[in-house]
Amino acid sequence: MRFILNPISFLISKITDFRIYLYKVGTFKSVKVNTKVISIGNLKVGGTGKTPFTIFLAKLLTEKGFKVGIIGKGYKRKSKGMILYDSSKELTPSAEEIGDEMLLIAQKTNCPVLVHNEKYLAAIEIGKHYNLDFILVDDGYQHLQLKRDLNILMVDNETIAKGKVFPFGRLREKIENFDRADIICKIDYEQNFDFIDKISIQAEKISGDIYYLDNSLIPIDKSSLVNPIAVTGLANPNGFYKSLDNLKFKYISKIEFPDHFDYSRSEIEKLINKVKLQKSKFIITTEKDAIKLLNHLSIFNQNEIKIVVLPIDIKIISGKDVLLNKIKSI
Repeated sequence: MRFILNPISFLISKITDFRIYLYKVGTFKSVKVNTKVISIGNLKVGGTGKTPFTIFLAKLLTEKGFKVGIIGKGYKRKSKGMILYDSSKELTPSAEEIGDEMLLIAQKTNCPVLVHNEKYLAAIEIGKHYNLDFILVDDGYQHLQLKRDLNILMVDNETIAKGKVFPFGRLREKIENFDRADIICKIDYEQNFDFIDKISIQAEKISGDIYYLDNSLIPIDKSSLVNPIAVTGLANPNGFYKSLDNLKFKYISKIEFPDHFDYSRSEIEKLINKVKLQKSKFIITTEKDAIKLLNHLSIFNQNEIKIVVLPIDIKIISGKDVLLNKIKSI
């Protein structure tokens, strides 16, 4: 199989490098907007903590008095075109309309969020609606159509361990392309990153207090949960399981769905049957999944099944001053 996948990976890498070159020499033009743009992205297919880092950075800048807007594509959303989320204006579209990750970002930051299939157009549009100090681009490393003032790259263990271009590995582009980043954030690391000489931040994912989906204000004593089942719809759920294990959270089984899974009514009914067969009344899941499961909360309640949510946040271990100084300098 490698004799087939390796040439495909090589071809994809060369095409990607040529595209980057065309932007570098000016054959393809990048759009510059008036607001300072900070991109948060990665090299690999799947999660590296981009969404929680975007939330962390938005909160950090907001606490320092800056006005922040956030843009993204709204991956796997069912809508088209431009959609704005702004709770202060009672513009609160659903996960189906703006995507689960963008809805989570909007709800946790209270910043205006605008989704568009083309991120450079999203940057233009959000600048028309708000007088912002910063625009944060979720998953923007490969979006070269938009000029950014600061390029933040998230790197984790899998970036190095599976450091070949897809489909032979997990990367969207070759590992050497980390050199486009202004700051590299090394997150939950165990691998050797010594060959990357730009590492400025070290971070880790941390778990918040678990809560019931129907009452997010009240933390739960996990010892009261009998035979919970872990349910995820993530590209890589291992980080979620690791967080549960670190909390010594005992779950009896795992039910996994594809990334950004669309929880339809029929799928919910199948899920409930699986939970009942295992004689459980509790599901433990991620905030990203919980946003979509909330639409079916009444069905879970009718079947006396509680949804328990484990929030994941970002903690900067070192380099926070480096990050802030870099932002101030742009």
